[in-house]
Amino acid sequence: GEALPPMAMPLAMEAARGCDLILCVGSTLSVYPVASIVPEAKECGAKLVILNKGHTDYDELADLRLEGSISELLPQICDACESR
Repeated sequence: GEALPPMAMPLAMEAARGCDLILCVGSTLSVYPVASIVPEAKECGAKLVILNKGHTDYDELADLRLEGSISELLPQICDACESR
């Protein structure tokens, strides 16, 4: 893997602590340290939506889990959000 910029994780964790929703798309959520953002956001009250084809390490934490093709489901989600 590629090394993260030095401030990437502290900034991501700060954002996770303040977010209302974390949307994880196309990841097994098994690569650390980035995967640690998910439980941090949940512990601070964020809702977790996972969109993936296959199991992830944090399925049990998800408030909503969508299984399927990202290229099919994500545009539908975006369209639904825009119409609100």
